[in-house]
Amino acid sequence: MQAEHGLTKLPQSGKINKKMSASTLNPPDFSKYAVKQDLNAVEAVKQFMIEELGLSQQSVDLKGIQNADVLEPFAKRLKKIQKDTGMNFPSIIATEVIDGDACCIAQYSAPQNALYISSRFFNSKDALLDTMKEWSSQGFFPKQAKSVAYIAEHEAAHIRIPDPLLRSDTAVKIWKKRKLLNRNDNDIFEYYADVSAIYRLNMATTDSEILKVVEFLTEGGVKF
Repeated sequence: MQAEHGLTKLPQSGKINKKMSASTLNPPDFSKYAVKQDLNAVEAVKQFMIEELGLSQQSVDLKGIQNADVLEPFAKRLKKIQKDTGMNFPSIIATEVIDGDACCIAQYSAPQNALYISSRFFNSKDALLDTMKEWSSQGFFPKQAKSVAYIAEHEAAHIRIPDPLLRSDTAVKIWKKRKLLNRNDNDIFEYYADVSAIYRLNMATTDSEILKVVEFLTEGGVKF
C-alpha cells in the first residue's frame, strides 16, 4: 500500500505516512504576488479534468483557486502523462495548506486516493516558479525542478510507481549509489519520483544514472 508522497514531504520518525519536511526553508511571502481572479478559466479547467482525465464531478474540488495560470498547464501535463502511460488519476483536491505543511506544493495520498494541490501556490505562477527556482538553487529540489510540468510529472510518478517496488533490495541499492544529490532525494520515494520527472521532461537524456532508474522501473512494470 502506498502512503503519502509529494513535493516537500520527507519521512518523519514515528509516523507511518510520509511527509515532506521543509523545516529548514520558508514558504514565499505570498502577499508580494498579486492574485488575479478568473473563475471562468478555473471552471473550464475543471471540465477539462472531468472530460479529458475521466474524473467525476465529485472528484475534482478546486476550492480556493482563483485563476488557471498554474492549473491549466498542470492539467494539460496530466493529460499528456495519461496519454503516454495509460494511467488513471485519483481525485484532485485543492486546499490552502496541505497536511499542515506551509511549504507543500502538492501531495499524493494513497489512503485517500487523492492528489492534493496547494491553492496558495496555484494562485500565482510567479510565486510558484520563484519558489521552485529558489529551492532548487538551495539544493532542496533537483536543478530541473523549476516548472509546472515538473510538479505534474513528479506527482504522477508517485501515483504510478508502486511502493513495494521501491522497497526491494535492488531499488535501495540504486538509491544508495545516487549521484543526483539534493535534500529532497534523501527519501527513496522522492528520489524515484524526481528521476522519473527528470526523464519524462528530457527523454533524450544520456545520463547513465537516470537511464538505470528508468530501466529498473520499466522492468518492474512502470510505464513511461
